[in-house]
Amino acid sequence: MIKTAPNGKAQLYRGAVMKIHENALKIAEREWGADDSTSVEIRDLLVASSRDAGEISQAIAYGNQNLLAYTKSRGPKDLHTLDAQKRLAEC
Repeated sequence: MIKTAPNGKAQLYRGAVMKIHENALKIAEREWGADDSTSVEIRDLLVASSRDAGEISQAIAYGNQNLLAYTKSRGPKDLHTLDAQKRLAEC
C-alpha cells in the first residue's frame, strides 16, 4: 500500500516511485538483459507503481512483458507465471 504524501501530493509521490522503478529497470536490462530475474522483479514493481500512478496502459504493457518472460522461463502453470497473470488482471 502506498502512503499518501504530505500536503495532498500523493499523485506526485506515485509518479516519482514509478520513475525510480523505470530507471532501475533500464539499468537492469542494460546490465543483465530483459529476461533476467532481476529485470523481471523490477518490472513487477513497475507494474504496481505504474498502476498506482494512473498509467494503466504502461502497467498492462509491463505486465504482459513479464507474463511472457515467466511463461517462457518457467512454463504456463508455474506459480510465478500465475502470479504475473494475477498482477496483470489487477491493472
